[in-house]
Amino acid sequence: MEESKADRRALIALAVVSVVIILGIVLFGGKGETPAKDSSTIDSATMVALSAPTTTPQLDTTAAPASFDPNTVDSAELVALGLQPYQAHAWLRYREAGGMFYEPQDIERLYTLSESDIERLMPKVKIRAAAHVHRNNNRREWNHEEQRNETSSSITLQTTNETTYVHKFDKPTKVEVNTADTNLLKRIPGIGSNIARWIVEHRDKLGGFYSVDQLLEVKHVEPSMLEWFKVDNSLIRPIRLNKMTFAEMSRFPYIGYDKAKAISNYQRIYGPIMDEEQLRATHIFTDEELEKLKNYIF
Repeated sequence: MEESKADRRALIALAVVSVVIILGIVLFGGKGETPAKDSSTIDSATMVALSAPTTTPQLDTTAAPASFDPNTVDSAELVALGLQPYQAHAWLRYREAGGMFYEPQDIERLYTLSESDIERLMPKVKIRAAAHVHRNNNRREWNHEEQRNETSSSITLQTTNETTYVHKFDKPTKVEVNTADTNLLKRIPGIGSNIARWIVEHRDKLGGFYSVDQLLEVKHVEPSMLEWFKVDNSLIRPIRLNKMTFAEMSRFPYIGYDKAKAISNYQRIYGPIMDEEQLRATHIFTDEELEKLKNYIF
């Protein structure tokens, strides 16, 4: 009898131990597996999150406008077009200073743009506000002329809300090209507002004309127009080559970016170029180009 009681106690104790073990496995064993699964999930998510930034910062070219007006484009659009913020800032500063764009080639005036920038952007330039710009420019020119009261007695104007008409010279007249303003130039037969403005712009870039033949470098100027001009080459504004900055050389019509770079490299190695013969020895320019340059840079 006593042995039967002992056996029953042993069986009960064994059952209790078995239950405890099973409960331990269920309660603690299951929790031990869960963190492993959570840990692997977190690690995968973390790796995805860390790898994402390597692709997201790339430029979204779909946001770049297909075309733009350089007279109205804002800095955000310029950056979307691939320019650096400092280039966009210089663009807006140029406009704030009164700079205007009349044709796509005018973006070449921005010295912060590289040749690749200009080549890439020029096909996208669409000057939608050109007519408005021209009208404002003409009004400013005429207001300036009225303030100075020059040639007002010889010019009769008939003005409408949109256009200013200028009477042309009715007999041969020699116009001094280095001092004439756009209103005087427009009195020459065949020359309108655009050609007059291009002549003045080219003259300002050069620092003055030394020959009437240089006018043929201006777009749409015909040889037949040259008989209306005379040149006082003492009015040329010279500048020493060794004092010109790289930007000034790049913008000068007879030098340009590539030759400015060659000159800068030569001067860095051999020192400043002081005269025409020294420049000729560099073999950077042809004889014809040197003939033009010597009137300005020496």
